[in-house]
Amino acid sequence: MTKPTNPNPEEPDTSPPTHQKSFYRRPLPSNLVDFNSAEGKSRFSSALEAGHAETFFPLISQFQTQSHPALCGLTTLSTILNALQIDPKRVWNHPWRWFAESLLDCCLNMEDMKTEGITMDQLACTAACQGSTVRALRGLSAQDARDMIRDSARGNADGSFEFIVAAYDRQALGQTGTGHFSPIAAYDHASDSVLVLDVARFKVSSVFRFLLASCNRSL
Repeated sequence: MTKPTNPNPEEPDTSPPTHQKSFYRRPLPSNLVDFNSAEGKSRFSSALEAGHAETFFPLISQFQTQSHPALCGLTTLSTILNALQIDPKRVWNHPWRWFAESLLDCCLNMEDMKTEGITMDQLACTAACQGSTVRALRGLSAQDARDMIRDSARGNADGSFEFIVAAYDRQALGQTGTGHFSPIAAYDHASDSVLVLDVARFKVSSVFRFLLASCNRSL
């Protein structure tokens, strides 16, 4: 399949230019590197060669797109819980048990979350309800964040993983929107940047962003 072109080339193309603000995706600011770009691929290859992208594979195999603009936290958590291979002990769609946003209502009402979103502490509560071990960390130094992300990205000797959720303000990165959650999947030492798998795939691509932008917020 290919992207459709203007079926009537003699008629002007009235579709909005890509730089205009619209509700079909948003352009990335220059400080973020598209995962699918040549630079993004280079950074990922570097991270993979250094052993700092092992968490990418279980995450990408379960990666989801948030079903509602306010449910980024639940989508991120659902992706991670499935990557951890935790049995939800609840039926998703008969007869299958699988984590989805709709099952993560143990700490807050789903309709309230669609209106108000979810805080970092509420997300940690929801994760703990599902049997995972959670640490909510705020205000890390750049070096502490770097060490933690690098250790996470390597995976453990027994083949298990500890995943990291980035909680950040989109506006601080030059994006539209406010608070957002997404999982971190890799770390590239050469550029000192992390790969964020953005669950709002209808809006933006997954990106590499400088580590300093991560630790200025929360992990």
